[in-house]
Amino acid sequence: VLDSKINNKGVAIQIMDKKETQLVNDYHKKIIEYNFDERDIHSFLMLLREHTTKNTPVREFGDFIAHRNKERGLIRDYLLENKKKIDNIWNGSVPNEGFTINSNNVFELIQIKRSFNNFLELNNLKTFDSELIRDVVLCIMSLLQDVNIYDEHKNVIGNLSISASAKKIILIGSVKIATTGVSAAFPVLEIKNKYVQLEKVDDYDSPRNLVDEKFIEVINNNKKIEILIREKV
Repeated sequence: VLDSKINNKGVAIQIMDKKETQLVNDYHKKIIEYNFDERDIHSFLMLLREHTTKNTPVREFGDFIAHRNKERGLIRDYLLENKKKIDNIWNGSVPNEGFTINSNNVFELIQIKRSFNNFLELNNLKTFDSELIRDVVLCIMSLLQDVNIYDEHKNVIGNLSISASAKKIILIGSVKIATTGVSAAFPVLEIKNKYVQLEKVDDYDSPRNLVDEKFIEVINNNKKIEILIREKV
């Protein structure tokens, strides 16, 4: 039987072994001291995923990174549900009672912060403040770019990409509509844009692709988190 302890929601969480504890402490120290980049967040999430509760942000992100092509999870369910509703509209099969298309982020920043800090508090580690969480989430968004989303029949229905406006950096989930070849886009995660200077394209500050046929990498430049544009291989 695996050793476990109870988190603040009364859920049993598997206790880390000594090596896991050492690695978590090392990555946590790098993050708190602002010596991290997206690779450190990748490793940190991989360590945390088996020690966090299902359907929480940290578990979802860890599972995404471990299994990039997603056939399950809250982000996948959100995009698939919206795709099916839009397909019904396109095919003229809207129910009499109608339905609502969800365009809210899957996780808000405060939920992500709470998810990390629940783990940290349980393990007597210093918690993350809101500014640090924003930089950690930027790393997560970068790690999730280009991930494919699948339906229950293992068909690709869409993917994740990064867009930006003057005020926001957004992880976008795009899904294909029926047989039209057209895609619909929905926000998955978003943070304040303090990384890239962009002018508003309209009164709504509509987002646009941050990169075209390229990808971003989140780097650390003298303890400051920055975005680097990289050519795709």
